[in-house]
Amino acid sequence: RGALRNLIAHRFGAEDVVLTGGGTQALQLALALASARAEARGRPIALPAYSCFDLVTAAVGADVGVRFYDVDPVRLSPDLESLRAVAAEGVAAVVAGNLYGYPVDTAAVRSICDDAEAVFIEDAAQAIGSSTSEGRSAGSLGDVTVLSFGRGKGWTGGGGGALLLRGRLAEAWSGVRP
Repeated sequence: RGALRNLIAHRFGAEDVVLTGGGTQALQLALALASARAEARGRPIALPAYSCFDLVTAAVGADVGVRFYDVDPVRLSPDLESLRAVAAEGVAAVVAGNLYGYPVDTAAVRSICDDAEAVFIEDAAQAIGSSTSEGRSAGSLGDVTVLSFGRGKGWTGGGGGALLLRGRLAEAWSGVRP
């Protein structure tokens, strides 16, 4: 497990890697951690209105409110105007994923998150092995990244998932990690 955590940390530029039972569990942990920050308490999570149903499952498991933003029907990435409007209402975090491997404009999502003081949760469950619109490895740009190794994924292990942490969230996790 240590070797796998080190491999994932190196490949995706993470400061800490938490192996989980699946991608949904990793996302649930990410949502709970993002919502627990003092400045984020009570604020909902921004989720794409079209994605895998496991995103909502994770939000229910983390007991967080949600606000949905629209998805561009051609690129399957966030409709930036819709995301900007939802984020401006106040959100603890934004979940954006490279759905079916289509790259997200991570620079634009990062800018929206920074303006809203929201955590950028990069859902790379369906994108391992693909590149972002900036040419970087999908899964390497969020404050938090969620990976899934289950069936139908690009980097399968037959099951399981991982939560990748960077910056202030890696520091926060180190204080609560069992």
